Amino acid sequence: MNYLSWTADGVRIYLDEGTVFLTYDELMLYIVVIGLCVGLMIGVVVSYFTRINSHRAVKALIFDGCLSPDTAKTVGELNTRKKQQVKRIIKNGRHLDKVIICANIDDFPKESLKGFGKFWKKNILGKEPAVKLDFDRARFYIPEEKKIHAEVRYSNEGMSPAALVITLIVLAGVAVAALYLIPDLITMAENVFGK
Repeated sequence: MNYLSWTADGVRIYLDEGTVFLTYDELMLYIVVIGLCVGLMIGVVVSYFTRINSHRAVKALIFDGCLSPDTAKTVGELNTRKKQQVKRIIKNGRHLDKVIICANIDDFPKESLKGFGKFWKKNILGKEPAVKLDFDRARFYIPEEKKIHAEVRYSNEGMSPAALVITLIVLAGVAVAALYLIPDLITMAENVFGK
């Protein structure tokens, strides 16, 4: 039967194969290393899917020749089968604000903030209130000078699914190696430099 026992010096883990004792320092080290590894893994996965989704919106605008305010199109006019997905990407993709521009942004009202929200956004963040876009009328384009930047930054060739899986496996391997090596390195450092 497996269970944990908390003592004044650390944690004793009773397993079927035997007993493992961890001091609180070792336990904290394990928690930090595992937490960093899980955080990096989540970051890699989110980055991968954000890049793929952003590529769809950028590709749709470039493919349709939306490279100036005159050639800007609404999401409904774009030549893509995934119009709802492109709409969601543009709506939620704050990272795309510098690349994808709304040609008729002056036609839409700004959000009305009151009280602390208005003070925070204007005085602390230094931002103007956001614009409430109507995606049935909003016309989007990528400026000609940002076309190459957008194609490179949001290209679909950045990482394949196989590379994603390999990256996650390598991160897990580094975490496991760190769990075994760091306690030994700390012990060596204490022996060399003293406690």
